[in-house]
Amino acid sequence: MLDPRSVHAAQFLARFRTLPAAQVVALLHRHATMELAEVFEESTRSLVAEVAALVPAEIRDEIVEKVGSLILVGYLLHAEEVAAPRQKMSNA
Repeated sequence: MLDPRSVHAAQFLARFRTLPAAQVVALLHRHATMELAEVFEESTRSLVAEVAALVPAEIRDEIVEKVGSLILVGYLLHAEEVAAPRQKMSNA
C-alpha cells in the first residue's frame, strides 16, 4: 500500500508544474509570505556561503535562487498536506 503522503506529494507536484502563474501566486499568498521566502533565501545563501569553495562563483546566485525555490515548493507541499484533512472535514 502506498503511503498517502507520497501519493499527495506526487499529485501536488504534478499539479504544481501545470499551474498558471496566477494560481501559483494565490497558493503563495494562502500559505506563505514574502518574509518566509526571504528566510528561505537567506538560509540558502548561508548554506552556499559555507560551501563556497566548492561552488563556482558565477553560479552561486543561480543556486541560491533554485534551492530557495525548492525549499518554498516543499513548504507549500507541506502546507497543502496539512490543509487537505481540514478541507475534507469541512466538506463533509
